[in-house]
Amino acid sequence: MATKIDSWPNSDAWDDIGGLFKKAFPGRSLAFRDLLSAAFNEREKYNEALRRNKSIAEPYDERVRFKRLDAFVAATGIVNKHRAWNLQWARSTGMRYDEPWPANGVRFPQLGIMIDRLARHIINAALSYRDRHSRELGAENEQRIQTIVDAGMLWIERAREIGFVERPSAEDADALNTWLVDIHGQRPHAPMPSDALVVNIDTNRQIRAALVDTINYLATRAPEKFPARYYDVLAADFTPFSQGGGNAVDGVRHHQTLGHVPSSQDVKSIDDPKICLLRLSSDYIRKMSFGDAGECTFWIMPSDLVARRFDKAWGEIVSH
Repeated sequence: MATKIDSWPNSDAWDDIGGLFKKAFPGRSLAFRDLLSAAFNEREKYNEALRRNKSIAEPYDERVRFKRLDAFVAATGIVNKHRAWNLQWARSTGMRYDEPWPANGVRFPQLGIMIDRLARHIINAALSYRDRHSRELGAENEQRIQTIVDAGMLWIERAREIGFVERPSAEDADALNTWLVDIHGQRPHAPMPSDALVVNIDTNRQIRAALVDTINYLATRAPEKFPARYYDVLAADFTPFSQGGGNAVDGVRHHQTLGHVPSSQDVKSIDDPKICLLRLSSDYIRKMSFGDAGECTFWIMPSDLVARRFDKAWGEIVSH
């Protein structure tokens, strides 16, 4: 079983992963300009070597992906769980507000911080809706959005009065859930024409975002306050696995020191002497992003590392 996750560079780290160019053009270093001026039969030979190298690189990279995944699980004990985009408190269609399950016999929301974070997400969703549909909203929907925003501001103030790690009263829980039913509305099964536009907020999505924010807030303050029943559903949000089609695991995004590191762009060549001091990957749950799902990497040359000249290190950000 592998115990490290830095042992397998991507295929791009080799200029000639299968050694096919070396075999096709022995003793020659074939640059792109050479290819342009090469005879047709050499271009054919080059393209065949390129095709065969690619046929090696693709299964190699797939194997590397699984090796990294295996090693990560072996090193951390963290395993992938399917991320349920719908929390499925009930058998939800998303057409109506679905109140989260009670936790330990207490109705949602169990903490003041949940109210605060939920109200902020709903305000943001309402304002974003207004920005997206500004031309076709009409006065009635403008007023509905303003009413949602005003109510959200009142809920933020009420959460402060309750206390972020304190339990809201039954009256507060009832009022909040009634508000959520109203602003979610009855969502249509098909897109509505613009002249029938009705402002409805996807409260199920906003609750998920608010609960993730609540976990982050409580992590260093009072993690025991967060309902375990909710965390079981949200746990997959906090693992670094990336999901693909059909919920297959595409890979694992991790932070790393030393060794080979994957890259959104050009992978470091195996002949490149520079050393990875620290790699930080985008982590959206923890509000850390580098460009478009990219990475921030700090490099140092071997001689500077031996001399502990960390002032010689440099950083770079690459992304998709």
